[in-house]
Amino acid sequence: MNRLRLTIGLLVVLLVAPACAQRKVQPDIPGPVGPAPHSGPESVGPPAPSQSEQGSVSPDAPPGPVPEPGYVPPRDGYVLVLGPGLARTMAYLGVLRELEERHVTVRAILGIEMGAMIGGIWAASSLNSLEWEMHKFKRDTLLDVPLFKLRSRVAEGRRLRSFLDSALKIQALDKMRVPVLVASASDAGLILDGRGQAVDVIRGAMGIPGVLRSYSWEGKDRTTAALEFPFPVAEARSADPGTMNLGKVLCVDVIGRGGDYTPQDEIEEQLGGLMKAASALARQQLRECDEVLAIPAEGVGYLDFGAKADLIYRGRVAVQKWLGTNQEKK
Repeated sequence: MNRLRLTIGLLVVLLVAPACAQRKVQPDIPGPVGPAPHSGPESVGPPAPSQSEQGSVSPDAPPGPVPEPGYVPPRDGYVLVLGPGLARTMAYLGVLRELEERHVTVRAILGIEMGAMIGGIWAASSLNSLEWEMHKFKRDTLLDVPLFKLRSRVAEGRRLRSFLDSALKIQALDKMRVPVLVASASDAGLILDGRGQAVDVIRGAMGIPGVLRSYSWEGKDRTTAALEFPFPVAEARSADPGTMNLGKVLCVDVIGRGGDYTPQDEIEEQLGGLMKAASALARQQLRECDEVLAIPAEGVGYLDFGAKADLIYRGRVAVQKWLGTNQEKK
């Protein structure tokens, strides 16, 4: 009997021992719970706009988050004049973002040089879409390498044209969600376009003598108006009173003194000289604006697209100070 009990006990030990050993080999190890972390490339820049944001956007859509309690937005909307400045105009993204979040209505755009491009993309889609497109804009987007360097160092503008074709979601200038007036220059003087193909009109407004080739459209060679009419407010009021009378005229200036930076190459030095001349004209023409928003951009070159984030921040701060001053006046 004892021998039988001993045999049964040995069998139980032999059956239980392997299971216990297996548990000791695989102890509970603390670690992350949930899906594995993302191992792909880090996302840089603003999020891509949704499909609905890439097309026409209703001007009645809510323009941004609810502002702080007690904030009183300006009663009337503004005609926003976005002046020239090449890379410095990246500050306009901050201006538009801050105006939208503060519920300040932009009723129309008058754009000069890259101000025309930024205003056109915004009016053809949405602010999110504009930020996404301009995040991809680099120096060589504006100034592509000429096909034959020995013949000319003037950029052809092929990449710029391709960028505009992709970024402008509405092709007809007069079909955008707010009126857009584009200023360019020709041998006959100032040209103000509120109709036509947006790509052609805006490309024509960005030609720079000796830097970016002029663009021929409707039988006229067009270049930037910045060298003669950096802020053609008086001319725009006479030529298209319907657009300029939609609200107070708010001019945004990033030119500053023109050459207030250290040029990195001959092209930047040349642009500094051109902008010095434009700066003197701008000081006179800005008197025609109802209000002026001067964004300090000294130290930033006109081809320094790497300073984009800093310029956007400067644009937002400038709007905050401007709105704060308006509130104090009330």
